[in-house]
Amino acid sequence: MVRQNFELKNNNVYTNNLKVNDLTFEPEIKGMRKKVKLMLNGQTIAYLKSNNIAGTDYMSDYAEVASKKICDLVGIKCAETLLANITGIHKSQSEIEQEKLENEKSEAFLATLPPSVQEQARKHRAEQNLAKAKQPQKGVLSYNYLAERRYRDCQVLNVADLCENFNKITGRNQPSSASGYMSMLKNLQENTEFAKSMGINENFVLDENLKSDFIKLSMFSYFTGQSDMTKYNIDVVLVNTPQGKKLELAPLYDNSESFGLSGVESKNDMNQEEIDYVKNSISETINLSDTSKLTIKEQTPLDITEQAKELADVIHKDPLAKEIYERFKNIDIESVVNELNVDESSFEIVNFAITELFSTRMNNVEKCLDDIKQENFTR
Repeated sequence: MVRQNFELKNNNVYTNNLKVNDLTFEPEIKGMRKKVKLMLNGQTIAYLKSNNIAGTDYMSDYAEVASKKICDLVGIKCAETLLANITGIHKSQSEIEQEKLENEKSEAFLATLPPSVQEQARKHRAEQNLAKAKQPQKGVLSYNYLAERRYRDCQVLNVADLCENFNKITGRNQPSSASGYMSMLKNLQENTEFAKSMGINENFVLDENLKSDFIKLSMFSYFTGQSDMTKYNIDVVLVNTPQGKKLELAPLYDNSESFGLSGVESKNDMNQEEIDYVKNSISETINLSDTSKLTIKEQTPLDITEQAKELADVIHKDPLAKEIYERFKNIDIESVVNELNVDESSFEIVNFAITELFSTRMNNVEKCLDDIKQENFTR
């Protein structure tokens, strides 16, 4: 996969030095990553997302694209995502504050030098800042699924908002798992008061694939180490069909915090000792308890061993879950990495992170399935 080049200049968007007619951009100042909306005739069709500090690239873009490839292989809806080089993206608030602090320190030091030296130093600093601003930043182009024909005029419901209203209307605890969310959505369909609290005033049906989609989502979260797969980042959509309203799981659109790569910096001059240090850190991340936030059952601890046991139990008992698990099991994870066309300087780390996490967690579940078989055999 080759990175696409984007330049943002004078409210115009250029790709490979060619202006894209009628395409404009608008910075979005929120969240941890710098994000720009690409707009066509006033409608947001895609996002350019980059890292938070100019001149510093992280490997999370590879994690995001690898996640998309896995989604395609197992049948999870996910917004199209491509690797990108981005020039001219706005500064984040943290960058502005950091630059201000550095300038203050620099000015304090320059005040101790002769005037002629101060002038030269300020000129050099300005040239460095200009060069940094012109330097492309690595990131991704993520298409906005709401621009697709199927989702036009749909109603988007965030799971966090649903959980909050569910608790207020029913007095029951907010769900926190794939099975809990599924049960809550059944209640939404049957409970008029709950539905109205979410702005739904018409009857609707649940998508026949909703249970399957939530099982896929929980397995995807586990096998890719999605550390940000919380209720705040999961949406369902009420779409219009010829038969009426239908509630279905919305496509995923941000999987950057996965495979333990979100905070791993990409450098061109890393020696083997530095690479090994990063790989050891990723090995520890693979076994962290909170690197998979979406469990398949309620009350399952955020512990990868316990999650593996719960997944194995569901796979053993539910033919649908078993069929979905086989899809994940049949993934050639090394081929997924090879298709990313990772920069040579980052390949060893990216390859290790993705293949090691996926394989380790697959082995965890396989071991639990073997334990279940052995237990049943000895009874």
